[in-house]
Amino acid sequence: MKLVVIADDLTGALDTGVQFAKRGIATEVRLLDAEEEPRSSGEALADSPPVVVVDTESRHISRGEARARVRDAARRAAGATGFYKKTDSTLRGNIGAELAGLMEGCPSGLPLVFAPAFPALKRTTRGGLQYVDGVPLEKTAFARDSLNPVTTADIACIIAATAEAAPEVLGATPGTLAGFLRNAAGGEKTVVVVDGEKEEDLAETAAGIRAAAGAGALPLMAGCAGFAAYLPELLDIKTSEPLVPGLSPPFLAVNGSRNPVSLSQVRAVRDAGAEGIRLEPEILAAPREGGKIIAEKIKDLFRRKQEALLYNILHAEEADEFTRLAAARGIQEEEVHHVLPQTYGEIVRCLAGEATIGVLVVFGGDTLVGILKALGKSSVIPVAEIFPGVVAARIPGVDNPPYIVTKAGGFGGTELLRKIFGL
Repeated sequence: MKLVVIADDLTGALDTGVQFAKRGIATEVRLLDAEEEPRSSGEALADSPPVVVVDTESRHISRGEARARVRDAARRAAGATGFYKKTDSTLRGNIGAELAGLMEGCPSGLPLVFAPAFPALKRTTRGGLQYVDGVPLEKTAFARDSLNPVTTADIACIIAATAEAAPEVLGATPGTLAGFLRNAAGGEKTVVVVDGEKEEDLAETAAGIRAAAGAGALPLMAGCAGFAAYLPELLDIKTSEPLVPGLSPPFLAVNGSRNPVSLSQVRAVRDAGAEGIRLEPEILAAPREGGKIIAEKIKDLFRRKQEALLYNILHAEEADEFTRLAAARGIQEEEVHHVLPQTYGEIVRCLAGEATIGVLVVFGGDTLVGILKALGKSSVIPVAEIFPGVVAARIPGVDNPPYIVTKAGGFGGTELLRKIFGL
């Protein structure tokens, strides 16, 4: 195993893993099994592809538990050549706690290099602040995220606010990073945030790490999928021709994301002719029975050569009403976040046993986890990036659907789902 990537949600794990898969590097995304006994480093590395991405599902849990999960994941993979903590490009989640957990689980004696920019998706870092399309984070829709609102663009403040005993945070530019690392002995409790506004900045950051490392060990690294694309050269991982997947109908899209971007994409493809099926709150109280009913509706659409959409809301302002109606049926607000993905998973499980799904499109990492668990699986193989941030993947041991397509909530333009569907 050359590289271990630790991500806090499944769509993020996949959009990072595909940066390697699209260059022909064997890559596997695994759900962290918190109950599994840690193995020796030799056992953990045996029979693994060059790149393993571990999803700790830690974005929406307590800081202490997130820190522990990341620390444990790093310890289980002791002996890997490199470690990369994948973070959300809009810095949602337990950022500080998870960076600290990686540093505890795999101490390197060097500062951790944090490069959170993703210029291809208009996520940039300037002067230690994070921007989306040139707008500071706290002025974007991500500031109103229902589960992880981001109230500042200041990365150092975000790290400090999301960790107990947070590491010290310093800033660097791509051009000054190499010198900083060469003179940073004993800085193992320090995070260096590197600016990045264009693709060339990420390339220069990677070159700075390589120059500072020389023949020695690499520092721990962190960032989103953007900087991950530069890790194969840093780790000398052999590349080859990637697999090109053939995606064919019928398509089923399942949206479990409340992000306004995803909701606009669902509305656009519905308006273009795909049939929508709304998951009503009462189904959450009886997912197995309700799943069978909805699966039958989707089967009927497939028989009529229709693409299908499955969702619970179409507009962000409907979320509170959905939660209120679910509570009236015994599913309290704090449970909806867990029960909704389980219900989507049960629907897909029922459908997959009775009808052919050409491609399953899933928006939202929690939703994809629910589907995997319903299918009794714990890993995914990324295959190709069909659009920026949009990943085609296979589920090992599952032939129906042959491919899944995933995307994090805030990525893409309004017409993205229409493009995936070919409408």
